[in-house]
Amino acid sequence: MRTLMHRWWHGVTALLVAAWLLVAPLHADLIPPGTRPIEHTLVFDASPWFQQYRIVAAPTVGFDGDVVVQPDVPFRFSSKYGTRLYAVPLDVTPPSGAWRDAREWWSMQRSADIPVAERKFVPLVSTLESVETRLRIVDISASGMQVVVVDEDSVHNGWLIASLLLVFGLGLGLLLWLWRKRRKQHA
Repeated sequence: MRTLMHRWWHGVTALLVAAWLLVAPLHADLIPPGTRPIEHTLVFDASPWFQQYRIVAAPTVGFDGDVVVQPDVPFRFSSKYGTRLYAVPLDVTPPSGAWRDAREWWSMQRSADIPVAERKFVPLVSTLESVETRLRIVDISASGMQVVVVDEDSVHNGWLIASLLLVFGLGLGLLLWLWRKRRKQHA
């Protein structure tokens, strides 16, 4: 009797671990419990400002990782590392080398904060796979750069919910089958 219960619990544990491994991909960042990571990118609308300025997205803390932004080309950003947008006139060449070595030069350039917070994690059962936020440059002046959110596009995955329901349905079915088998043995 006791060994049957142990086998039953081992089976249930193995099933839950297998389900968790299927659903929760492993990543280098710490993932809050009950969530999974998604990709959130930004993309700029084409605008005449790109004919006058080089738009650079760069972190304010942490690692290097500046990117020259092109219109209609998605790029990644980080709320964790404080990505900031800089407008550098096309006739000015930014300093070469690591971004962090030239922070003073960058701090004198026209700039703006990213007008949206990064969505990095969603609940495990969410169908959301990725988010793309469309931005527009409204103005670049001596006081800085004004950037607004125009639109947000989300990609959802319906198969995730179906696979979760299948895994949990199979687990529930196994538990019911084991319970009925146990009742028959005692009868």
